[in-house]
Amino acid sequence: MRSAPILLATCLLLGACSVFQGETPAPAAETPPPPPPAEAAAAPAPAPEPSAPAARGPFRYACHGSRTTLTVSYPAGAATARLGFGKESLTARRAQAASGARYTAGRNTEFWEKGGTANLTWKGKKYTCRAKA
Repeated sequence: MRSAPILLATCLLLGACSVFQGETPAPAAETPPPPPPAEAAAAPAPAPEPSAPAARGPFRYACHGSRTTLTVSYPAGAATARLGFGKESLTARRAQAASGARYTAGRNTEFWEKGGTANLTWKGKKYTCRAKA
């Protein structure tokens, strides 16, 4: 226990020496204030609106059993197909299909395409059509 008073006396003397020599203790390091919020980081830019699909076509098909060319086009953003066969044309609505693209117009007209081959029923008459190159 004799070492405790000696240690205490030594610490007091060293502390007193630095005060008498005119030294001042260094100020504690200050933490800088946080930076102000940036205006650019206020809100992220909104995502662009998805654009409507572009119109496609016309696509041409040669139909077996007919010299008439079938033309098919798809208007932008519509669930329809514009069918032209000979001098006639009509708009068919998209219909449910297990595979491929199927469009109907009434009971007697149907266009069903898959992989470049199409089945066409035009006013009750059936054709098998192949895409023209």
